[in-house]
Amino acid sequence: MKKLLTGMLILSFIFAAGCQKAPDTEPPFTETTTHQGIVITTPYFSFTLPSAWQNNYTIRYSADGNDRYYRLVDPVCEETHGGHYFTVALYEDPVEAAEICGYNGTYLGVLQGDIIYSAVVLNPTDLPVPDERADLYRSLHATKQQALDSFAPAKGTTFLRTGAQNYQQRAVLLSTPTRAKEVAERFAKETDTPITYVGLCTDLLTFEENGQTLPREHYAHYLYEDEAGTHYVIPLFFASETQTVLPTVYRVDAFPHVTQCWAVDHTEFDRLTRQFLADANMGEGEYLLKDLDGEGIPELVVRQGTTLSVYVLKSNAVAITDQYDSETATMSYYEYYGLDHPGLFTRHVGGGQTHYGYLRFENNQLRHQIVVTKNTPDPTKTAEQTAHSDDQALVDIATKDLPKVNFLPFVS
Repeated sequence: MKKLLTGMLILSFIFAAGCQKAPDTEPPFTETTTHQGIVITTPYFSFTLPSAWQNNYTIRYSADGNDRYYRLVDPVCEETHGGHYFTVALYEDPVEAAEICGYNGTYLGVLQGDIIYSAVVLNPTDLPVPDERADLYRSLHATKQQALDSFAPAKGTTFLRTGAQNYQQRAVLLSTPTRAKEVAERFAKETDTPITYVGLCTDLLTFEENGQTLPREHYAHYLYEDEAGTHYVIPLFFASETQTVLPTVYRVDAFPHVTQCWAVDHTEFDRLTRQFLADANMGEGEYLLKDLDGEGIPELVVRQGTTLSVYVLKSNAVAITDQYDSETATMSYYEYYGLDHPGLFTRHVGGGQTHYGYLRFENNQLRHQIVVTKNTPDPTKTAEQTAHSDDQALVDIATKDLPKVNFLPFVS
């Protein structure tokens, strides 16, 4: 599902907009020509296109749940080339917005009304017009920043712009259940610096490496604060088809500059794991190192027969925390690189059906659920599918063609 995210610098557009949820009876937008240009008004925000855009654009509005998209395109070459100038997108899920910003989007700020939105400008990834329209395309893009600077929130809404002065405010509005708790707790224990979770940001930060100031790209950041008011960030990384909390803590010195002040030494964890496996004398079996709960710290997963055992690192020692017995030799395990489903997906055959499940690891406990069953199909017919979960995203993922878990054999 997740694709390889290419390295692209996030552009620095600043605008203001609003996000009050519009009744279904309201039009998605209106266009009014004034002496200043073309005023685009939506139930969420308004902005003004310079007069050069007259007759050279159209807006394609769409919605996906509560998400809203206002796509500006060249109507002349839309069908043949796409003609995409830019899109203003409002995302209800801040993590989804953060991922988009790591690919082809520019994070703009937080819009708050009945719904809290992350506002993003989606940028074209190529030149989506034919050669004869290229000069027009470039001339309109030269006025793009002018249009974005004219954004204003709709009545009854608030907008927090990008910028250092609103860093903590935006984090509070973007607050989502943290996936960095284990990293923060371990940092606090090892450094004697208790930190409190504030929220999630998608700001572009900078850091020093080999005497150079570099941008921290493709990251969202879980923002924390200590008792003295110093801010810390734990990165949420999007790249190489994986999404994970990094077991690293950065101190915010002077926004946007950060300095690494702590990190988990996975070399030590690997050493302790190998030593544990050598000393445990478990006999035949396989193992896997995987972050099962999405908290940034890998767990040791041991497979012996039909039983999975999960071990964690406690007080510099590897200790068992829970077990799951599939009770069938037909059980196979699969991985999905997604923020909300870091556990293992399962499949087994029984009773003339294929059963698709999900094995989650939360609060140091394993919980398995059957998500979907399919009748073993007649080659000439489509398999009959029965869902056992109301979570449609989980159903869709469970039945995808997922990569099989690569367990490693014990080495004596």
